[in-house]
Amino acid sequence: MALVYRRSGLVLKRGSAAADPLVKALQQDLRKLGYLRSGIDGGFGEGTERAVRALQFDLLHAVRRGSDGEAPVTLREFNRERVTSVTGVLDENLAACIEDILADPRVPMLPRSDDPTRANREAFASVQSLVGLRVPTVPARHPAAGERRAALPHPDGGERRRLHRGRPRPQRAG
Repeated sequence: MALVYRRSGLVLKRGSAAADPLVKALQQDLRKLGYLRSGIDGGFGEGTERAVRALQFDLLHAVRRGSDGEAPVTLREFNRERVTSVTGVLDENLAACIEDILADPRVPMLPRSDDPTRANREAFASVQSLVGLRVPTVPARHPAAGERRAALPHPDGGERRRLHRGRPRPQRAG
């Protein structure tokens, strides 16, 4: 699959022409790979630069095993010495890496969306509407220092205390 922005002598960087179709295609691919968090607008701004930098970093330094387990493939395998530094600039070498990554079925992809924030809200709402399924929610804030956390609910109706080094956490006086 040929990328529309994979061209000889290509350079896309922060401040490129507003609403550039090449930047929009790059943003869609960065989003598909999980690097772009914000909307897809065709402007090479701070968010796109941050996503490009993160991808460059992973192409240089990513490891196969992380705290969440074994990855199906490490992105370093796709670099083949084409990306040599983290610049935040898309050139033809980085575009070639992206093309190789997107063509590999071992690399998980996010679904395409022009408005990922809205799509995530809709997906979350549809999951919440499923009858009998509890959907975890993100807490509004973390407890401040000194505040107690609530005990976790247990399926048998009781409480489960958080464990501390394999044992119930010692109770504080007070």
